[in-house]
Amino acid sequence: QVNTVGMNIIRILLALLGVSSNRSSPKMSTSNDGVLELNYFGLFAKVASLIALEHSGLAYQFKTPESWKDMKPHLKWGCLPCLKNLPAEHIAAFGGGELGQEVAILNYIAARSPEKMKGINLAEELISHQLYGEGEDIYQALVRIKGKMVSDEAALAFWSKDNHDSTSHNRNYGIYVILSLLEKFIKKCGKKDGR
Repeated sequence: QVNTVGMNIIRILLALLGVSSNRSSPKMSTSNDGVLELNYFGLFAKVASLIALEHSGLAYQFKTPESWKDMKPHLKWGCLPCLKNLPAEHIAAFGGGELGQEVAILNYIAARSPEKMKGINLAEELISHQLYGEGEDIYQALVRIKGKMVSDEAALAFWSKDNHDSTSHNRNYGIYVILSLLEKFIKKCGKKDGR
């Protein structure tokens, strides 16, 4: 199983780098016949959809825009990621085309591959939704740091082991507060040692 996980990670990284391989798994198709098409940039940012597709067992193809300037005005939400080539009955309610917004894409993948992606019951599904939200909080903190939307002092405080104030606004949580909350949550879910 380690080799399978390792190969999945390598395929994801290669897809993000725009490198194709003739040795793709059946999940990552090079054909477009009825195969889902995930469009995103070749960078490691909002990659939850790509990871979910790889884990789901659904056939998909990863594509980066040939011309973002030309593509953007034709997308419902004007942003990526988006999922294309969905069956007509799945997209008729919103006028066809692509499925936009990462949460919608993740929920679609879960609905198409529930045995692997939704959990065995509603309780497990709700655990996943909460973990996704916490992951999004971490991502947004990193966006603020990388985009220099916070002071250098605030950026350093995010990574500081001394920043353990869980009574501050959650926007000001450091990574160690977030990790502590995640550990507590996992234990409440009946898991031990973060597993």
